[in-house]
Amino acid sequence: MLRGLATTWKKYDFCVELYYKLKSFGLKANNFTYPFLFIACGNVGGLVHGKIGHCLVFKTGLDGDEYVNHSLITMYARCGEMGFAKKVFDEMSDRGLVSWNSMISGYSKMGFAKEAIGLFMEMREEGFEPDEMTLVSVLGACAGLGDLGLGRWVDWFVVDKKMEVNSYVGSALIDMYGKCGDLISARRVFDSMPNKDVVTWNAFITGCAQNGASNEAIVLFNEMREAGPNPDKVTMIEVLSACSTRCRNADVGERVIELFLKMELSNSGNYVISSKIYANMKRWDDCAKMRVLMRQCGVSKTPGCSWIDIGARVHEFHAGDSLHHHLVIIYQLLNEEMKREGYVPNTDCI
Repeated sequence: MLRGLATTWKKYDFCVELYYKLKSFGLKANNFTYPFLFIACGNVGGLVHGKIGHCLVFKTGLDGDEYVNHSLITMYARCGEMGFAKKVFDEMSDRGLVSWNSMISGYSKMGFAKEAIGLFMEMREEGFEPDEMTLVSVLGACAGLGDLGLGRWVDWFVVDKKMEVNSYVGSALIDMYGKCGDLISARRVFDSMPNKDVVTWNAFITGCAQNGASNEAIVLFNEMREAGPNPDKVTMIEVLSACSTRCRNADVGERVIELFLKMELSNSGNYVISSKIYANMKRWDDCAKMRVLMRQCGVSKTPGCSWIDIGARVHEFHAGDSLHHHLVIIYQLLNEEMKREGYVPNTDCI
């Protein structure tokens, strides 16, 4: 029953409740019980219940069970407690691929890209061969860190091992290439996939929109509507984002903004794009109001970030950051290069 609630029906609250009911009846939990409890706790943010279960795992002598520990790592990672997850991982005497994957996945999903890649390297040194889950997590970390070199190695590994480029692997590759600014490779992976689901289409549309290829993003969207799956919320946000730079019609702009704010009120990107649309229409008061509304709703924007890979070393830059030790030289070189390329600043929004 616990397994059904935790995995099939995904009724996580009921699963936790049933666990306590079983305890109240005097029934003892075993190595099959705890993994489903921890799955449920991880999905509802039930850290307190998970920690209680963890204590009981020690009391019952199940702390050496790989699957119990694997589910503990996953639970702590999903609750954002990577320190506890790493402690469980480090204390395991016999770590299998499942446990390595749980830890790498946790790091990657929680934004600890460097730690995810470091642990992946350690896993390789221990002699473990990565599987599909490992590669998807590592590609997510490469996308977050802008590590195109390692991302290309994963692409090569998939081809060399003749692994199936399914929706999970393919979408992760496309997302990684898009985040690293390599749309040619993203297109190659996209075109090679015989079956594309909404996640795959979204990954490529997002990559195009984020790299300034607005026209290609819109063309892809039209192709998706004709031959692909039905667009979802993510699709619409990215397509509207691509359209926002060309949106100067007041009625269309208002409808786009209304759609954005209905979709996700807590998404900072929606406010920023809405503000940008108003700026393109020269409606400066409304542009400023969007920023005010954003603050009133308690939404903060994550500073823009970019990376460049030079000599196998990734350099990270944040908007407004003045701490990079080569900042002055970088700005001088950029100014010279932009003038040489004939770049003229766009002052429409100033």
